[in-house]
Amino acid sequence: MGTTFTIVVNPAADGGKAPQRLQTIQAVLDAAGTRYLTRYSSSLKDAGALAAEAAGRGDHVVAVGGDGMAATIAGAVAQAKPEGDGVIAIIPAGRGNDLARTYGIPFGSADAATLLLRGQPCPMDLIELAGADGTQVIVAGSIYIGVASMAGHIANNFRLISGPLVYPVSALYALAGWKPATFTIDSTGPVPAADALSTPQEFPGYGVVIANIPYFGAGMKVAPSASPNDGLLDAVLLRHAPKLTFLRALRMIRSGAHVKLHQVGTGCAANLTVTCSRSMPVGADGESLDMAFPLSIRVAPNALRIIAPC
Repeated sequence: MGTTFTIVVNPAADGGKAPQRLQTIQAVLDAAGTRYLTRYSSSLKDAGALAAEAAGRGDHVVAVGGDGMAATIAGAVAQAKPEGDGVIAIIPAGRGNDLARTYGIPFGSADAATLLLRGQPCPMDLIELAGADGTQVIVAGSIYIGVASMAGHIANNFRLISGPLVYPVSALYALAGWKPATFTIDSTGPVPAADALSTPQEFPGYGVVIANIPYFGAGMKVAPSASPNDGLLDAVLLRHAPKLTFLRALRMIRSGAHVKLHQVGTGCAANLTVTCSRSMPVGADGESLDMAFPLSIRVAPNALRIIAPC
């Protein structure tokens, strides 16, 4: 018997246009005679439950939504298939779509649906995030604390602007209202010496990004060297500088050139502990989380596979 897909749809994605995307997806799969089930989720928690059930049946689980939806489904499938043989796919329908961008998954629904039939299961790491309060989350793309997490919180509540433009606008709002903070980061575990993050470090600054993929915020290349299947996390440290200098970094971040600034530190680790001198939201794959510091962050190598043109 061939592959069965379970398509889990966030009906609010793409400004409520996800059901229209679904029609295109179904037309492609019907034309190929592919077996599939369609499930609408009422929340991220519900999407995770639907994905876990489907993975338990041996289905390939397709996320129709944004990065938060994709990460939720990836985490649920990885937990349901702990040997790493779970398979997910993405039909990008969010504002950021950075996980799809990393894997070269087309943004058009018809092309993305065709990839379900022609793509290959590629290995994918995940990130395990735990707060001091016991909260645990599985992340697919990146975790960020500081100006970026404040910007994410603003973006998720912004009503005047929709689409990817909301991220740079929210970053400017967050930077304008930024108050000083001190970050501490430490690492454990073996890492190639040439790439290892020098720790422990304590520094005043604008934040920390822990990345599994190069992009966040709808195509900003925050961690240019990050790979989702190398068994390592890439850390980007944004140290103190005048706000005009940080504004320059924001202009450079889309190409990844910001990492050349001496106020920006980078390096790799497998396990990290991050804390901050004051309370603030924690950003993860476009979602804003309320978690207590310190944060424990660990890579989960080869946690599952994703259908991509690799």
